[in-house]
Amino acid sequence: MSSWINRLTVSATEPELVSLANAFAAAPPPEPFGVPEQTPSAEEWAVIDAVRHAVAAECAEWGSACPVTPPGQIHFLSPEDFDSLFDGHRAINTMRHTYLRTGLPLHVLVYQAAHELSHGHSYLHLAIGQFTDDDGCIKLRPATRRHGISCFVRHGTEKRRVFLNVNEAVTDILADRAIRRLQRDCGLDPAIVEEAAGTFAHWPTVYLVGRMFRYLKDDFGGKRSAARNQLLRDYMTGTNGFLKAMRRRQPGSVRRLADLSHLPVPTAIAAAHLGFPDTVETILTHD
Repeated sequence: MSSWINRLTVSATEPELVSLANAFAAAPPPEPFGVPEQTPSAEEWAVIDAVRHAVAAECAEWGSACPVTPPGQIHFLSPEDFDSLFDGHRAINTMRHTYLRTGLPLHVLVYQAAHELSHGHSYLHLAIGQFTDDDGCIKLRPATRRHGISCFVRHGTEKRRVFLNVNEAVTDILADRAIRRLQRDCGLDPAIVEEAAGTFAHWPTVYLVGRMFRYLKDDFGGKRSAARNQLLRDYMTGTNGFLKAMRRRQPGSVRRLADLSHLPVPTAIAAAHLGFPDTVETILTHD
């Protein structure tokens, strides 16, 4: 199995399909979507080159098994092509491929690249099963079971993603740490990196998760940083130490975190239910 998958579950029963599933996992990440790619400018590529090394160095501290993301897994699309393929997203990472728009302000590109490439280092559990198509042919269907902190659960015939916005908060935290690495040593224009630092697209959830670091510090040796470090390791390695500690301290809290919104008001309501009134005020008065 190649380094792009951390865990593989194969539920196929046909020997030939089992072999194909294992071959799929041993190969590099799947080929990207077939859309016209744009050649990044020299300035855009300088940003990408610096960010991909900073993200890899930061993520490696918390257990990432992925090497520096190769240039072939980073794709620039025109704004029109990006919107036609990923409507509603600003940037995206899927199956270790990162997709970005051309023509972004460079400080925005720094943040978006750091965020999406951090996703590209997170824990990935892939499940490959078999299904029968409309013609009666037995084929393979790969599906993500867990990506970072987030995971997919089934309720009857429905598949639902849980802990999505906790996952986004962790990704934002990692992206900011990678950007702060760039502030120390990157060769980019310091003004660009300075403007990118402290960007949190998922800021309500980041505030709430940060409050949980303080709340759980006694579960991790009395240090807030140790609680944070556990969550970063969980994101990279597939462990669940942070959420288990939260569940022990507050039964029922994990269910609320599973469906946590990224919007300010619902996140503030969740913070109130979790017993963090100071965080409620911070979220609702954030400028």
